[in-house]
Amino acid sequence: MALRSCLYRPPSGTKAQYSPENKKLEWWLTIVTSLGVAAMLTPGLFVWAKFVTVPKDASVVEAVGQQWTWINRFPGRDGVLGTTDPKLITPDNPFGIGSKKIPRAQTTS
Repeated sequence: MALRSCLYRPPSGTKAQYSPENKKLEWWLTIVTSLGVAAMLTPGLFVWAKFVTVPKDASVVEAVGQQWTWINRFPGRDGVLGTTDPKLITPDNPFGIGSKKIPRAQTTS
């Protein structure tokens, strides 16, 4: 930058031109900036479309987010989640599963 400052220094005695508004320059910068942003975002949109597409053979998993923890519920052997009842939701049974035997899952990171 120092080299550029020395090489492209204005001749002595010249003053910078003050132009508070330049409609042509503002439109040009707006259009060029918009095209640049669109050119950078377009490839990302194609990648995002592939990322959020769910495969047809994906299994169903229910996840409940609570403060400081996540609880996951997986389907049975038939691939279907069991029924739940909001009246049965307790701290020990966060999914409200109407079974005497509450499943327990252990997750690690």
